[in-house]
Amino acid sequence: VVDIVDGTVTMGKAQLTVSLADVQRTYGKEALNAGYAYGVKETGLVNGDTNYGDIVLSDARTDGALDTTPNDLVITKDAGGDYTWTTTASLNEALSKNYELAEVVAGDSDIVQANLTIKLNNVSMTYGQAESELTYGHVVDANDKLVNGDKLSDVVTFGYNNTAYVDGSSTVTKDVSGSPYVLEEENVVAGSKYGNYVVDIVDGTVTMGKAQLT
Repeated sequence: VVDIVDGTVTMGKAQLTVSLADVQRTYGKEALNAGYAYGVKETGLVNGDTNYGDIVLSDARTDGALDTTPNDLVITKDAGGDYTWTTTASLNEALSKNYELAEVVAGDSDIVQANLTIKLNNVSMTYGQAESELTYGHVVDANDKLVNGDKLSDVVTFGYNNTAYVDGSSTVTKDVSGSPYVLEEENVVAGSKYGNYVVDIVDGTVTMGKAQLT
């Protein structure tokens, strides 16, 4: 008499690793750039399971790209650094019956450069006027401006080159017929915060009028 007795199959929960999505923001801004959000990048779901929505991330996250000093003007750390963000996670009932949360892997938190546009002021002068009599200046664009509490001298310093003058001279000008000339930057020196910006220095114009002859 043959008796074949069934065995039992004991199934344990799968170990689930959750990898967080990579995020990106612009230097000096807390908000993430368009197309990026705190969330889940990939998981160790098996067996055809796709219910990622049952992985619940806490809003109490730690983002290494954000500055934590008490200075309210400083929002982020420097661009290009190696930063990550992390948080805790839990599983809803639909997942917890088959999975145990084993690990939450931090996501990258990148900071890209901000745009900074500096416009050189236009200048008017007369034929033969000495450069020492002129005043040069600049303005920072209202949109592509300094952020994060930075000063312009922290980012870049520069001089002015007035192309209305004959090369090497600050007293001998070119002819009125060539006006307008260009006022451009020269001797550009990068400051400690230069790497946080894409810097665009826009030329000014130099309009030369005729000298009054007595």
